[in-house]
Amino acid sequence: MKKTTLALIISMALVGCGGGGSSDSTSAPPSAGNPPGNPGAENPPPYQARSWTPGFQLSNPNRQAHNPTVSVLNNGTVLAAWAEAATDDKPSAVFASVLRADLPEAERQRDALQISQLDDGIDSVLVNTRWNFTGEVERFTPSPQLAVSADGVGHVAWLQNDGVTTSVYVADYVPQGGSWSAAFSVESTDEPCSEIKLMALENGDAVLLWKQAGVDTIALKGVAYYANTGSWGAVFDVAGDVKADANVAIWERDGSVFVGYLASVDAENDRLSVANLDLTSLMATTKEVDSAGLKGSVVGTAFDGNDVLVWAELDEYGYYSVMAAASSGSEWQAVPQIEDLPYDVGHIAVSGIDDELHIAWRHKEQSSVAVLHDLKSVTYSATGISDVQTLFDSGAANPVLVNGGDGKMYAQWFTSHTKYSEYVPGEGWKSVTQPFCMPSAVISGSCFNSGTEHTMAVAGDYGVSAWLESVDDTRSVVISLSD
Repeated sequence: MKKTTLALIISMALVGCGGGGSSDSTSAPPSAGNPPGNPGAENPPPYQARSWTPGFQLSNPNRQAHNPTVSVLNNGTVLAAWAEAATDDKPSAVFASVLRADLPEAERQRDALQISQLDDGIDSVLVNTRWNFTGEVERFTPSPQLAVSADGVGHVAWLQNDGVTTSVYVADYVPQGGSWSAAFSVESTDEPCSEIKLMALENGDAVLLWKQAGVDTIALKGVAYYANTGSWGAVFDVAGDVKADANVAIWERDGSVFVGYLASVDAENDRLSVANLDLTSLMATTKEVDSAGLKGSVVGTAFDGNDVLVWAELDEYGYYSVMAAASSGSEWQAVPQIEDLPYDVGHIAVSGIDDELHIAWRHKEQSSVAVLHDLKSVTYSATGISDVQTLFDSGAANPVLVNGGDGKMYAQWFTSHTKYSEYVPGEGWKSVTQPFCMPSAVISGSCFNSGTEHTMAVAGDYGVSAWLESVDDTRSVVISLSD
């Protein structure tokens, strides 16, 4: 009954629409292709798995590293940012590098790259060091954050604290100049700030969000980067009251920017709302989507000309289940849970390819042990929703879904090491592999690393993956490239 209801709502919301969408994750726009068996169409080329280079260390070998984040452009340019922990004589800091996805083997080493420290080296950079997230509903969100527009302009945002004041900092990279700008504070306050989100827009602008605590509530603040002036604007209010430690979703559709967020109603209910941001007037128009039940792991995306929200919600049996809502014009159509399996879901990810929207999540099954969790997924389109599929049954923390713009979708997640799979429309998910590894981390044919913090980006021919790995007992950022 649940699947039937959902199919009807999806059909109303999506039928007759064309095109693809974008989501929180770094991904290229979906690419059109001939469906299998289409008369008169060329047969698709035989499947060939993407190749990845062995991993190499990017962070300082003498400092613990955190929170890698990466992006790649269609021309092969890769941008990466990460944080490094404090030492006896230095505060924690944020670093970035610009490199190529097609680096020759001799240049795939830290000493051959230009690495820039973006902060002032005086105050402490705040990083996310939540190590217990694997069993929680919310996925891991890195800080600093990185976003790159299609023209190669990059932005890194982070939080910094001098012991009294918290500041929201940004640094920009303009490819014509080939270097990062000096760090610029868009906000300084004696109120605690946390949970930043950064997204580049199709027109070259960018939006930065963060949570800022007040006396009784937590506000969601925003600031925009304007490509026509090459500068950041004024801070504005997105929402006056949001839930702490709950993901904020941000996506773009047809030039409009949307933000999905939660606010606590009471001990048993959260309100899910969507704000439409006007970056000219610095105003947000808000619409409530749902206000019943405790929620978490909110993600949003544009798909086939409409907006889709997916989240985890505590059901009548005491488990978190996957829920969704799709917009139809200016209205949101609430839908029931799209899976009815026991045990908690979390770490939800979404991405679209062709006329399919894929939803993946970590499913706890019967165990609280992270390496025994399942990675599950469903696919939906105007024709309805698929059955739940188990992609992997031995760990599923922090899945990342990416439309590569090359006719394939890519998934990366963490178990006892970083796992990977590719999806081809009409053929399904391919074998689960672990191509990301430093040669020194391969033991008896398996890759052992500490990749709970990981990320991936693919754009056409090029790709980059980054994760944490223990190198000589130092937690380090390691990356793998693909061309």
